[in-house]
Amino acid sequence: MTVWQAGVIGAWALLLVLLLLVLRLLRASQRLSEHQRRWAALEHAPELPVGLPAPRFRARTLDGEPVGREDYADRDVVFLFMSPDCSTCRRELRGLTRLARAARERAGVELVIVSDGAPAQTHEWLRAARHEDGVELGLPVLVAPHQTTDFVPTYNARMLLPYFCLVDRVGIVRSRDLLGAGEWLKLRAQWEGRTTPAERV
Repeated sequence: MTVWQAGVIGAWALLLVLLLLVLRLLRASQRLSEHQRRWAALEHAPELPVGLPAPRFRARTLDGEPVGREDYADRDVVFLFMSPDCSTCRRELRGLTRLARAARERAGVELVIVSDGAPAQTHEWLRAARHEDGVELGLPVLVAPHQTTDFVPTYNARMLLPYFCLVDRVGIVRSRDLLGAGEWLKLRAQWEGRTTPAERV
């Protein structure tokens, strides 16, 4: 093989590598555009109206039992929307058992975690929280992955995490917000028997 032939083969090989890189960049760019479109749509998604009936939903317990809105009739319930992929959600787990006890005793409110992960992923998430963080979670956990139910996007249209929705005993949405935001802080202060800064003024 002559030097010229080797040069031609090398040039073609380099051209092929460059074409493959361009194709990969184009695919990555398309995925990014799709991701941006999805987030733009979520940003303007209508939130669940406060004061109106909560929509019906389907989910499963960690043991695989089907549950729906009707299973929470005649009691006030707070659905806590979380994800095994959310580090803030995992940090929030630590105080929820104590808070759930206070909510139940002071206001008759039940706290229920809703995971958007698959059952195996949710089990692993809770196992890691127990073994690595020392969190013994004493709350019921529902599993509602997007592939099998629209529970999470219906109640948490903008997919903010961690997020809560309080539904009263007659099925009306009474409050919803990010955990750590204004509405959640008011409820938490009420359950813990404290006053918020706004109430002290």
